[in-house]
Amino acid sequence: MAAAIDRARPAYDQLTGVTVTWRPDCHALPTETEHLDYCDGVSHPVVEGSGIAGSNRLETPL
Repeated sequence: MAAAIDRARPAYDQLTGVTVTWRPDCHALPTETEHLDYCDGVSHPVVEGSGIAGSNRLETPL
């Protein structure tokens, strides 16, 4: 996440009127479930190289 933000920062720093006001601290739980204890392949997609399996084994990794 930090690496993606670092790559994007120069682009949005040059935009007039754009200011970062908040950044969520996003991470996957070790149980691979959402905070309400369910698996959701939409908000927890398979990301190639992450080492975390998604909830839908038929899904193509991003």
